[in-house]
Amino acid sequence: MKHRFTRRFEKAYARLPEDVKGLFDKKLNHFLQNPWYPSFRTKRIRSTGNIWEARLTKKYRFTFEINQEVIIFRNIGSHDIIDGEKD
Repeated sequence: MKHRFTRRFEKAYARLPEDVKGLFDKKLNHFLQNPWYPSFRTKRIRSTGNIWEARLTKKYRFTFEINQEVIIFRNIGSHDIIDGEKD
């Protein structure tokens, strides 16, 4: 599946610890092949139309939307980023 990153995602990614960046990079292709693989625990963010969250680790999440066969990565960070997506 095609994908792109928002500027917000890129800025948040740049602030992540190196080990978290490495983990995201390692899991990216797997996610693109199957966003609903159980370990990602993908779910729609309540009260949003088409914004989803997926789990990178127990502490870190990323958000995305799917728009015409393109995954748009919106944000990445600690679980608190989910609250920002509801606004």
